[in-house]
Order: sequence, then structure tokens, then C-alpha cells
Amino acid sequence: MKFKVKLSLIIPLIIGIILSGCSVSNTSQESRGLFSWKDSEVMEGRTQLFKAMKELDLNTVFQSFSEDLKEEDILNFLEEATDKNLEIYVLSGSPEWALEEDGENMINEVEKAIKINKAAEGNHKVKGILFDVEPYLLEQWDNKKKRKEIMEQFIKNMKISYKKAHDNGLEVIACIPYYYDELGFLNQVEELVKSGCDTLAIMNYYQGKEYEHIEKEGSLVAKYNKNLINIYEMKAPGEHGLIDKNTYFEEGIASAEENFISLKKGFRDMKLSIAFHDFPALKEVIERE
Repeated sequence: MKFKVKLSLIIPLIIGIILSGCSVSNTSQESRGLFSWKDSEVMEGRTQLFKAMKELDLNTVFQSFSEDLKEEDILNFLEEATDKNLEIYVLSGSPEWALEEDGENMINEVEKAIKINKAAEGNHKVKGILFDVEPYLLEQWDNKKKRKEIMEQFIKNMKISYKKAHDNGLEVIACIPYYYDELGFLNQVEELVKSGCDTLAIMNYYQGKEYEHIEKEGSLVAKYNKNLINIYEMKAPGEHGLIDKNTYFEEGIASAEENFISLKKGFRDMKLSIAFHDFPALKEVIERE
């Protein structure tokens, strides 16, 4: 079964390399990420996590570290992960953080990452932070008059956190949905790209419209020489209100990889990376294949 999964991924990747003119060495250096939200994946489940990443040629983990974890547990995870040449970003965020006037919780997450890195030995450190705040999940978002105010405060908090992170050698990734521009917030997205992150990670959850849904964001990323991550949802339809078109659960990993290759052809002038959401869902898809 493992061979089947690997073969189904390798073939479209090789075809994409040939068609796009990319060298094998450049492809191998691309960031290929996975979202991991559970403490169990830091503890007893990390062996399975790292095994799946190796099989799918993934090299970056966006990992949540809850307050229940001991510092020793986090450091052990980082040591094992970095010894396997994996890059680790702290994964955090909550919708309410968008409303805070001073970005308190975002700053706290930056400080937590700083503390982790100070305690870590050698190169066993986190590379940065991925903020997944999602203010559109707030009740206040239903009031269209308040949306702009919420977005403005969210961007302000991201900019504050970005400066704090950069002052301490940490990268910042901002995770957003594909549709902010459709809601009239393209200017806010531009400000986020310009002054609030190093990388924009887009939850591009709509099959068949992946390119058009991130075309404007891609132009902004290229304009400010930032990076772009295209995230593919792998959870089953029905979870979190997902419908078939929002996820590659049925189509499988190879189909997502093929779509990513087509996206790269359209974004030749910028650094485009792939990520999957999330580990339990990806594991279920692998088992189905």
C-alpha cells in the first residue's frame, strides 16, 4: 500500500518537473508542509507523523504546542524533527485575537517561540510562527458594518507581531481564506503581505478554481517579494461544513499534487509551496488509498 501511494505521487511530480522545466534539485528544496494540531502528535504520535511525512516527501510541520505540554516535550519533539531535516513552525491562532487592541495573544505566542528557541540546543529550534486567526468565525463578523473594523484590527495585530518576531529572528506566516478579496478586503490583504508576514498561506479550498481564487493574492506576494503557500484540505466532506468541492478527501493526494503542479505553471515568477490540512485527515486518506 505504501508503494502504491508513493508511485501515485511520484509520477505526476516527475511529469510536472519535465513540463515546467524545473530541476529535480529545485523541487526537492521546496517547502512541503503539513498542519498538525494535536498534542498527541508531539508526544506518542510523532513517530507516525514523521513516517507519513517521509513517505510523502514533506519537510515542514506547522505544529501546535498547547499549554498542557511541558517544555521538555516540545524540545524532544524539535530535536527529533530537526534531526530528520524537518522545519518546524509554531501553529497557533484563535478568532478572538483579531479583536485585541494590542495583539496580546499573538505577542504571547511570539514570546513562547522565543523562549523555546532559547532553551533549545544547537539547531533544534522553531523557524517561525504560523498565525491561523480566522476572524470571520466571530459572531461580530455577521454584522457587515463591523467586518472592516475587525479586519483593520486583525492586520494591525499581525503587523505588531511580525515586528516582534523579526526582531527575534523568527519568520511569520499568515493563514487566510481565499475569499477576502471577494469580500472587498484586497487592500487589507495587501497591507498584511507588505508589513505583516513573510509568507501568505491561503486556505484554497475550492476544487477547479484554485488558480483564479489566489491570482490577486499571488500578484501581491510577487509585488512584495514574499512567499505563498497553497493549502489543500484533506478532511472528509461534512466536517466543519465542508462540501465535496472544498476537499480532496475523495480524490486523494495525487490529485492535489497534480493540481499544485498546474498552479506552479501559473505562478512561475514567485516561490509557491504546498501544504496539507491536516495530519489526521491526511492519514485517513493514505489508509483509504
